[in-house]
Amino acid sequence: MPRAHTDAQIVSLLREIGASYELVRAFAGGDGPGAYELMSPDGPAVLKLYAPDAHDRLPRVAATLDALARRGYPAPRVLGFGRSDLGCYLIQERLAGEPLGGGAPPVSDLTAAHVPRLIELNDMQANWTEPLEGDWPDVVLNPVMEGGDGFCVLETMREHSTASAELLGKLQSLASSNADRVETRTDLVHLDFSAANILAADGEITGVIDWEAAVRGDRAFDLVTPQFYAFGDASVRQPLWDRALELSGPAAVKLYFAHMILRQTEWSIRFHSSATVEFFFRRARTILDALVLL
Repeated sequence: MPRAHTDAQIVSLLREIGASYELVRAFAGGDGPGAYELMSPDGPAVLKLYAPDAHDRLPRVAATLDALARRGYPAPRVLGFGRSDLGCYLIQERLAGEPLGGGAPPVSDLTAAHVPRLIELNDMQANWTEPLEGDWPDVVLNPVMEGGDGFCVLETMREHSTASAELLGKLQSLASSNADRVETRTDLVHLDFSAANILAADGEITGVIDWEAAVRGDRAFDLVTPQFYAFGDASVRQPLWDRALELSGPAAVKLYFAHMILRQTEWSIRFHSSATVEFFFRRARTILDALVLL
């Protein structure tokens, strides 16, 4: 997404905050007003900007990250948050490592060596006792059936082509026919546990970032998300597939893949190239064929 603010505006905001933060650079990409690397007296930090109406959510984000830290989870500590003329902001520590994916089309550099740690981290999200929103499985079902706010836009699928309209019908049928068999769970769910939000250095996972959309629900959803992007690599897919089935069963896995297929395919139609769209149509067909066998 294009940058929403100039460096001068960010420097002015940092002066307004009043702490000893120095702007280092703007991070590329992202879906919001922007993210910026800072240097602080305590070391590297990250400034994230949000729309003004996000302010009420920031205390919840801070509480979630604090609770993760208490569990020993490699999530960033919050250094501060508030309002400004640019909207709302949150400052958090910058964890070591670089994302294992991202770009357009989204790619995944996850390997089989990362998978055991991913499953360990997923287990640390179990039985979340901190206050958090989430009406599961409606959080993932409703976007498939009714559309989401800025994502899973059903009109995109209906209007793009005959193939996309047919795919939407299959995904809605898959989701609706399995939702009643999905158990309500009380885990922490990241909701975008993709390689782009997983940091690594020297072959080791160093952190997980971007918890703003986290809800209470079924953590198996966070095992389906990286599978979706790495589905062509059996060494990554199979252990995550097996663990998700063990945790939540076939009905849940079918619903969660329906959500992920719609979310990424629709997004690619609006923002990516025709080659990327075709890639995700092929990915959808491969996954749907695999789900039939469950």
